[in-house]
Amino acid sequence: MPRHHLYVCLQGSLSLRNHLAFRTYLRAHPDAVTAYGELKYQLAKIYVDDMAGYVEGKTKFIVGILAKQGFSAGDITEMIEGNEA
Repeated sequence: MPRHHLYVCLQGSLSLRNHLAFRTYLRAHPDAVTAYGELKYQLAKIYVDDMAGYVEGKTKFIVGILAKQGFSAGDITEMIEGNEA
């Protein structure tokens, strides 16, 4: 398994806006940080060699936060479909 994962986003892109909004929400909600950390820990144990399964397992949590941050259903669908590609 790779030691690092590099993710690059174009300036102003939906991907970048999504990442920044998610980060901003987590910075303001320590309870969400704890819940997200626990989710990631459990998923990492289940999907040891399955990055796609791990990412899919985080999707519902992330989408819930992005909806709270004002992302449209269309934007969220686009992000989910992009993660599946």
